[in-house]
Amino acid sequence: MSIIITLIILGLVFTLFEVIVPGGILGVLAAIVIIWASVLTFQNYGIIEAIGVLVGSLILVVLLVVIELKIISKTRLGKRMFLDQAVEDQSTKALGTPELIGKRGQAETTLAPSGKIVVEGVEYEAFSEDGLIKNGETVQIVGRDNFRVVVKKI
Repeated sequence: MSIIITLIILGLVFTLFEVIVPGGILGVLAAIVIIWASVLTFQNYGIIEAIGVLVGSLILVVLLVVIELKIISKTRLGKRMFLDQAVEDQSTKALGTPELIGKRGQAETTLAPSGKIVVEGVEYEAFSEDGLIKNGETVQIVGRDNFRVVVKKI
């Protein structure tokens, strides 16, 4: 009986550390030792007791995870581990405004079909509708999408 209790406690310890250091390996080990404890219970005491050990262990695991997440989120370490605010911005800003359409600029790099252009001293990522546009050629902005302007050769 003491080996069964030891295995259940070991499964709970693996679960405790799986929440702190996620990765899955400790969670798998926790599942293995809890199943092993249930198998030993079945061999020594019968099916009803084995099901009781398995269900009881799973209830303890769920309670441990819930309590741990509630407690850890209030600690100094937990506040650094968990995201507590929403990310309001995006990684790449949308380029320009609709007023850019129709303006002229120069290709700063060769657009084949993507590259960089300069319009009124501001550099933009651009996509050429005409295919290859060489460095220094004059271009006109004909549209835009989220992350680049669309240009054609003049």
